[in-house]
This record gives sequence, structure tokens and C-alpha cells, in this order.
Amino acid sequence: MHPADTLYLSKFYNDTVACCSTCNGTGLNCECGRRYQLEYAKVSAGIPAVHRQADISKITDPQYRRQCAAVADYVDNLLQHTYTGVGAYMYGGTGTAKTYLACYILIKAIEKGLGPVKFTTRAELSDVVHPGQGATSLDSYLSTITTYRLLALDNVSFYYKADRVGLSFSDYVFQRVIHARASAGLPTIFTSRTAPSVFAADCEARDIPFPSMNSGTMSVIAFDGTPYTERKHAPKKIGDKPHKNR
Repeated sequence: MHPADTLYLSKFYNDTVACCSTCNGTGLNCECGRRYQLEYAKVSAGIPAVHRQADISKITDPQYRRQCAAVADYVDNLLQHTYTGVGAYMYGGTGTAKTYLACYILIKAIEKGLGPVKFTTRAELSDVVHPGQGATSLDSYLSTITTYRLLALDNVSFYYKADRVGLSFSDYVFQRVIHARASAGLPTIFTSRTAPSVFAADCEARDIPFPSMNSGTMSVIAFDGTPYTERKHAPKKIGDKPHKNR
């Protein structure tokens, strides 16, 4: 665990459990203890700090009503999905709340007792397993990745054409992870900027066993609205600058 996360959890414990008058700081059979366990599970899952309080009810923009309904339906059937291996492919432009809602799904899985879960990115996959460490290290990582009942893989788009000779190391690790999860019948949530048909073709060209979008093993959710985060934080007029507290 990153030192910053350890420090965060220590502060959260002191602010939530240690000062609780109901259980005298023990956390036993108390709401404060359950809150700490939930927060600890979020941090352990690798959910980014900015999304640890993700809540679908906070997205009030009407243009996201359809996406939120699809995510809510997926969450309602999470238990079934963990047994049938039905994942989700969430695609759209930058800033359209894909990662936010992927984290929300993981949080709901934790709350439902469907852990362990894991959040990671396409880039982190190759960072964890370096080429110099050899196949043993990769096999060990694959054994770990199949212990998660639900995995969220963020930003899985490809950044070069498929006519490149051979697989990059990043592609190879991605290929092995997807194969390991699919072989174990485990669901994976993908976020991407690439349309499903294009992404599926990219996977096929690289011999990556990505589930068919029409096979019933993948729920496809399109995020085609105006970027949510940009709408929320952008200046009102071109040239305006956010005011700083003085």
C-alpha cells in the first residue's frame, strides 16, 4: 500500500473509530467500524482517492440519464454477473464520467460483499510486470489478478495501428490478463475512448481474446454526451479564470 494511502487510512480511523463514543473507540459492532472497513476495502482495491466517494446519485445532468440507468441495472445484477462472467464495456470521450462510474460499480460490489475487487489501468499492468522480471513474475501476477471477483481496467484503448510487427509488452500483458480472466469466467469492466467495433477489431488483430460485444457476456454502455467534468469546472466565458481565495 502506498504511504499516502496508509496515512489517509490512519487519519480516517482516528476521525471515525477512535473518537466514537458509541463503541468507545473499539469499532466492534458499530457503524464506525463498518465505515472504516468499507474505506479500507476501497483503498486496498486501488480505487483512486478522487473517486472513493463515487455515487451515481451525484450525477444529475439529464444527458447522462441513460448511462446511469444502464450502470444501475448492472449493479442490481452484480451477484449474477460475478457467476456468469458478464462484464461491461464503457466507452466515450474524455471527461464523460466513465472512470467515475466504473469505480462506483466496484464500491457497490464491496458494499454487497462481492469482493475482493480491483481497479487498475492499462498502463499499470505493464508497470507491475517489467520485461526483465521474466515469465515467472507475470504468472504470479496472473494468479493474483484471477482472485478478484470483479476487475475494472481503465483506459484500455490502443494507441498504434495493428500492422506493427509483433505485440508490444503492454499488449502481451493485456492479452494474458484478459485470457486469464475469461478462462476463469470472471467479469471485467473496461473503460475506453474507442467504439466497441473498433476495439474488438484491434483485439482480434493482436490475438487478444476479448469477449464478443453481442454474445451476452458484455454489457456495452456508450458515453456520448458533453464531457461532464469539463461542464462542471470550465469557466463561464472564454478567457475567464477561476478566482483564487485570497
